Amino acid sequence: MKIKQKQNKTLNILKLINIKPYKKKNNEKYMNNKQIKHFKKIIFILYNKIILNIKNINNKKNKDKNVINFPNSINKLIKEKKIYNKKNNNKKIKKLKYKIINTIKKINKGKFGYCDKCKIKIGIKILEHKPTENLCINCKIISKIKKNINI
Repeated sequence: MKIKQKQNKTLNILKLINIKPYKKKNNEKYMNNKQIKHFKKIIFILYNKIILNIKNINNKKNKDKNVINFPNSINKLIKEKKIYNKKNNNKKIKKLKYKIINTIKKINKGKFGYCDKCKIKIGIKILEHKPTENLCINCKIISKIKKNINI
């Protein structure tokens, strides 16, 4: 029961974009043409969703500019909080867009699926969960530890 729940969490992004998980065959070469095609499909769908999201945000900004409000102090605080949240969301979207563009470049260079630091395989399941991942599990853990220690 717990295993199925764990699988559902890790493949959430695939359900979101209606793509089935890649089923690796025995003795299949890592990052072959089928796998690359699978990941390109995932990445381009994500990229298009981000572009649509940016367009929607810009449309909402234009609509908000046309409305004139005379807020009281509580409404003003709520409005400031919304502005702060929008700025944070915009930063996150821009960061993700940058990561996706870098991932597309890595695919084109033939370096997708391998750790940037130690050059070992990242793994299909990890890449399906987070297609923009560029570090293996070990390097990711080490970088988080260094970040926490402030090295």
